[in-house]
Amino acid sequence: MPRGLLARGIPGHRFLMLLLILFLVTAQGLSARGITPFQLSLLSPFQLFDRDTAVVGARLNIFYGENDYVYGVDAGFVNEVEIASGGVALGAANLSESHLGVQAGLFNGADSLYGLQIGIANTNDRQFGWQLGLLNFANDSYLPMVGIGLNDADRAYTGQFTLGINHLDEGPAIQFAGIANRTRDYSFLQLAGGYNHSDESLLQISGIFSYSDTSWIQISGLGAGTDDGWLQSSAGLNIGKEIFLQLPGAFNISQSASLQLGILGNYSENSPWQIAGLGNYNEKAGLQLAGLVNYSNTSVVQISALSNLSDESSWQMSALNNADQVGFQIGAMNNANLSKFLQIGVFNRSELQTGLSIGLVNDAENLNGIQIGLFNVARNAPIPFLPLLNFHSGHDGPRKTGYIDASWTLFQFALYMPGQLFDQKTAVRGLRLNALYGVSASVDGLDVGVLNFSGPVRGIQLGLGHVVNGNFAGIQLGLTAVNTENTRGLSIQPLVLYTEKNLSGFGLSLGAWTGGNANGMQIGLVLNRLSDTRFPQIGGVNLARTVPFQLGLLGNFSEHSVPAGQVSTLANITPEDSLFQFAAAANRARFVHLFQISAGYNESYYSPIQFAGLANSTDTRSWIQLAGFVNLSRGRDPASLSDLDLDDPRRKMGEMQESLVSIAQISAFYNRGSVSLLQVASVNFEDKRNIVQLGILNITDDSLFQAGLLNFGDEALFQAGLVNGTWKSKSLQFGLVNLNYEEGMLMVGAWNMSNEPDGLMIGLFNYAERVGGAQIGIININEEGWLPVSIGLNF
Repeated sequence: MPRGLLARGIPGHRFLMLLLILFLVTAQGLSARGITPFQLSLLSPFQLFDRDTAVVGARLNIFYGENDYVYGVDAGFVNEVEIASGGVALGAANLSESHLGVQAGLFNGADSLYGLQIGIANTNDRQFGWQLGLLNFANDSYLPMVGIGLNDADRAYTGQFTLGINHLDEGPAIQFAGIANRTRDYSFLQLAGGYNHSDESLLQISGIFSYSDTSWIQISGLGAGTDDGWLQSSAGLNIGKEIFLQLPGAFNISQSASLQLGILGNYSENSPWQIAGLGNYNEKAGLQLAGLVNYSNTSVVQISALSNLSDESSWQMSALNNADQVGFQIGAMNNANLSKFLQIGVFNRSELQTGLSIGLVNDAENLNGIQIGLFNVARNAPIPFLPLLNFHSGHDGPRKTGYIDASWTLFQFALYMPGQLFDQKTAVRGLRLNALYGVSASVDGLDVGVLNFSGPVRGIQLGLGHVVNGNFAGIQLGLTAVNTENTRGLSIQPLVLYTEKNLSGFGLSLGAWTGGNANGMQIGLVLNRLSDTRFPQIGGVNLARTVPFQLGLLGNFSEHSVPAGQVSTLANITPEDSLFQFAAAANRARFVHLFQISAGYNESYYSPIQFAGLANSTDTRSWIQLAGFVNLSRGRDPASLSDLDLDDPRRKMGEMQESLVSIAQISAFYNRGSVSLLQVASVNFEDKRNIVQLGILNITDDSLFQAGLLNFGDEALFQAGLVNGTWKSKSLQFGLVNLNYEEGMLMVGAWNMSNEPDGLMIGLFNYAERVGGAQIGIININEEGWLPVSIGLNF
């Protein structure tokens, strides 16, 4: 009894009546044909009755059967009906022009379906029924298509349900998908755990994103996007060119919006109002209110707790204010190219000040106004530095950097340049004290201060920050040092040590950067960069051109060879050679003399031993490759590697050629080799020759022994598995299915197929074009023999 229709509530006698009606409708075509209650097909045209014979009853297809009409039960590997079928079709593939009933298989296809399709892939032009499968395709669908992969329909009138993708050109329809929904014209409802897209849609609900050119309502867990819509509500992100209202929990983006309310931030090309918990960005805004940051090219009012950024603004109120042109700034730190009216803050700075500055420190390159504060700097004023009050009228004037002009001095004192005794062109030969910030031409002696700026320095520098425009020689202690020429001696900076040319001595910092060579020891606990050195390089991330040994807390990189090896907790990389590489994540080198060991990935042209938690790769070969997932050995001849210097005395071609045999490749998933003795993995692939392959799928050009579920080789002497295949050699095969394109010596299995076997075939089904030995089985086929088909024995 056809359960597919009974599940829909259709009684058995009604189903038989439908079959009878379908039979009578096609009876005119059947009248000219023979009718049989049973059909047996091996491989069409090797079947009991020809294709024109109608089957009313049952058809059994061993491989492939073909008839114009089949009514009843159709079972086999591939079932094809040219005109009409009815009943139940069971097979790997079911194909029919028109089918009434149930099609169940890996692939089901019918131009017209009246019933149920169950399979991985289902397709039909016109459907009155159900599709259950991974992939469903229909032009006209009048009942749901249910799957876990893809639904596609031009018109789906009652919905599509899948964990994958829905596509619909026209509706009304309901679409449910775990990844995406898509419709071009209109759709009344789309629900997706991933993505919604519609040109016109009334409602879209998505756990990740929604997009529509024209949509009234969009509700999304992450975001919603529209060109023109009335309402967008999202716990994540809203995007729209023109939209009336956006209410998200994360962010708003719109080219034109009347109101945006967001917990994290707002973005708009033109918006009168923006209110956000984190930040606002706008090309042109009337009012911006944010918990942290506001940015606008042109803004009337900006208010935030942390920072305001604007090219042109009337009002800025924040802890940090920065503007090209501004009228009023109120904050802890204010910076402007042009301050028109008022700056109030702890630190106020401007290129041109035309109004009033009130703060602890006021600094103006050009003052045309008044400064009130503890330190007042007006670089164009006759007296550039004054406490409490400073004023000046006019934009131009000589720039003063100190009170006294002299070629050199034994003592220099600076409070805040230009508030220093001698100008910045004066050389100091003795003692310099910088309370906050001082600049001098050079220093020979003791330099103490908070921020020390000078030309060449010889002596001792103590402070928070040092900038030396020239050579430094001596002892340098602080937080940060920048030396634009050479550094000679000792420099310890907890934050940054930068030397533009060469370092001679010892340097220690979190970030140590030397543009030239290091003739000594440099340690960068986070970053250590230099060009060439004869000393080991120790740091967090080591970057060098030439170095003998690298020990990195995070990683190592060298442009040239590392003769003593590389050790790091993350990665070792060199485009040339290394003695060995040991890392937690990855190793990459051209020529490795000893081994590569990592928890992640190893890559090289040549390495005798590679151990990795994930994958190993070598362009030539490796003696031993052991990986958690993948081993690759491409088998290239070293002489073909154009960038490999074969004249290097460290490389002996004879030793390299002798090493071009992989002893073993062992991984959990995939091995690929060229010449190997042993491969053990789920999938083994050998380009040339190997001795033993053990895995689920084994593929080789030439192998002595293969054992696995699927074994294939051009030449394979012994194969044991579920399916075995070889094409160019005599072989011994033991499995469920054995295939030998040439001559098989011994084939033992359920199905055995060979062109010209000259040995023994033992199985349920044996097939050969021309038998040179013997066949023992239930069905034996010797296509060109004196007895083409026999039972039991053929020879």
